[in-house]
Amino acid sequence: MTAQPGGTVALVGTNVANTGTITVPGGTIVLASGASVVPMSSSPVSSISAVTTTGGGFATDDGVLSVSAAGENAGNIIVQSGMNSGTTTLGPTAVLDASAPNGGNGGEIVVNGHTVVLDETAPLNVSSPYGKSGTVTIDPVVTTVSTASGLEAIDQSQSVYLNDTGVCISITSNLNLGGYSWTPFGTGPSAAFDAVIHGNGHTVPGYTIGTSSSPYMGTYAGFVGYLGATGVIENLRVGRVDLFGGERRPRSSMRVGWPDTVLGISRRPTTQER
Repeated sequence: MTAQPGGTVALVGTNVANTGTITVPGGTIVLASGASVVPMSSSPVSSISAVTTTGGGFATDDGVLSVSAAGENAGNIIVQSGMNSGTTTLGPTAVLDASAPNGGNGGEIVVNGHTVVLDETAPLNVSSPYGKSGTVTIDPVVTTVSTASGLEAIDQSQSVYLNDTGVCISITSNLNLGGYSWTPFGTGPSAAFDAVIHGNGHTVPGYTIGTSSSPYMGTYAGFVGYLGATGVIENLRVGRVDLFGGERRPRSSMRVGWPDTVLGISRRPTTQER
């Protein structure tokens, strides 16, 4: 489906899903479900309050949503289910594109609902090489993660996924993070981890912090580096991790922690630690 530039495509209902391609250059795309959905105004979407949803329902994207514009400002995408008990899912083939590749500014992407499910790392593109990058807002009550790439997406975009105190991440399977370069959740007192992780008895082993050529120089390291006053980690087992760090380049990786424990190092590691 393709709409005129600057136009609007809105799929609204008790349950909504997209498996195809919807293109509205510089316009607005809305997938909104729930017991009630307050329609947006005719003006461009500028904030998460542009669509209000209640109740439950499912809002699912397994296709392409594009408001990218050539040489002009990109548009806005909202995928949102009911805030009381709804589920919003970004499937393994979902692509949300609000980029401005040839000029202009990037747009806005909002993914919301009571629960957001990340099946895989859904590309959320608000880039603009010649203008100002856009914004991504993901602000559910619970984010459910079932794949290693989904958890890595949260780790690499902590400012997006962990933007509020009390944000909850629910891990629903064992996730082997082998091959992923991990940035500790919470890197210090000024950037503490104040969210909640429900491990549901699962294990997340195999990740690496730093490399031999670029050692980790932070003061706090581990799956969670610095736990804030409101941060909670429960029912999660963390396996061994390879940590490259210290004041000088280590000659080999350091094995830190112990299987089936949550890691947290309260000082900078040295190359003498093995």
